[in-house]
Amino acid sequence: MSFLKKFTSCCILLALSLTIIHYSNLDIKLQSLFFDHNAKQWLVSRDNLELKFWFYKFPKILIITYGVVMILWLAKLRIAMQNIEQQKQILFLILALILIPLVVATLKHYSPIYCPDRISEFGGGYPFISPLDIFDYDIFFNNTGKCSPAGHASGGFALLSLYFVVQSKILKQLSLSLALFMGVIMGGYQLAKGAHYLSDTIITLSVAYLICISLEKIILKRN
Repeated sequence: MSFLKKFTSCCILLALSLTIIHYSNLDIKLQSLFFDHNAKQWLVSRDNLELKFWFYKFPKILIITYGVVMILWLAKLRIAMQNIEQQKQILFLILALILIPLVVATLKHYSPIYCPDRISEFGGGYPFISPLDIFDYDIFFNNTGKCSPAGHASGGFALLSLYFVVQSKILKQLSLSLALFMGVIMGGYQLAKGAHYLSDTIITLSVAYLICISLEKIILKRN
């Protein structure tokens, strides 16, 4: 499949997903499953340090370690002037690991969407804004929620880049499963403590895929 077809297909699927979520009010319905309206508490407390370590800090440590190993590996190959094709692949992995969280963080910084724990439906003081609402001029420029896409899950979904460099079908399946597992686990933790919506995680996954196919075209497929 060509780059244009991949890009267009991803954008169409993202638009359809967000449209379904918007009109079914799925973001609010799903978050309600994690919120005790009587106790005014989320399923996962921000003060639970054990869960915070295993689902927030530990995945970050693993991903950062993986990134450092990739950088050292690339430096070794560059110094020895060995295996240009492998250098391209490792450079691709490093750039994906940097750009995906960076782009997600930039989009999040300018997002008007408020996190679940800040909206009135869950005891906060701000209105609920869905991804499709941001196309309203007043909503976009008069709100500073800074919540979407999901920044934490971006590190996990950045591992999608592995799918594009491994060759065998089994390794491709394993790398795809690993990326989705890490992204879902990291994103799910944020949902359970009221820090993000389902749509935030879906947008992050889409951004990760779009960046990967763009880097693939620029780096891997260039002679």
